[in-house]
Amino acid sequence: MSNLKPLTTVIPKAKASLSPEAAMLAGSGVEVIGQVITAMKDYSIAKEQEKTQREHIQSMLEVGLKRLQNDRANFQDFLKVKHTERMDLYKSLQEGMKIAISNGDIQMLQTITDMIKFLYSENAELKMASGKHE
Repeated sequence: MSNLKPLTTVIPKAKASLSPEAAMLAGSGVEVIGQVITAMKDYSIAKEQEKTQREHIQSMLEVGLKRLQNDRANFQDFLKVKHTERMDLYKSLQEGMKIAISNGDIQMLQTITDMIKFLYSENAELKMASGKHE
């Protein structure tokens, strides 16, 4: 046979218990992992809350924009109606002036002239109040 010797050396078993330093490190490692998990949960909650807040703000902006657009459309409709009313009134006064002049009715002409002055002064007051000057 060959020169082989039987194995008689025994490998010592590792100790099952940890040294106090190793146990301390292992305990703090578990603590750190717990803190990381808690921090990840807190981050996830904060992220979801911020997302919800952004969505709320966006919806409020959209509602405000729709309200402004609606108010603008209503105001434009009001101005069209107001303008049409004024134009009809001016046409009526102009026709009244023609009739008063053709009939020589000074009293009617004076009344119509006073109405026109009042309307123009009312327009001037509205322009002054809105900040528009011509």
